[in-house]
Amino acid sequence: MKEYACIQVNHHKEVPKAIADMQNQGWHLHAYQTTGYGADVKHYLLFEKVPNIAKVPITLSSLSLHSFGFVSSFVR
Repeated sequence: MKEYACIQVNHHKEVPKAIADMQNQGWHLHAYQTTGYGADVKHYLLFEKVPNIAKVPITLSSLSLHSFGFVSSFVR
């Protein structure tokens, strides 16, 4: 059975750190969605637990949101 975790990030500048932190704990970004408008935007990150994969530490300098290839919004 697959294991999932969803976290809320309140500011877009915190998204890369949240992704790096979760990946360093063995989670893989599965989906990313935003809600809200203007200053009231929330970012929701859904992670899937990745079993038995060699962990390679992720640092903010090596992290690029464009490298993940995910869609920023699924529902309008």
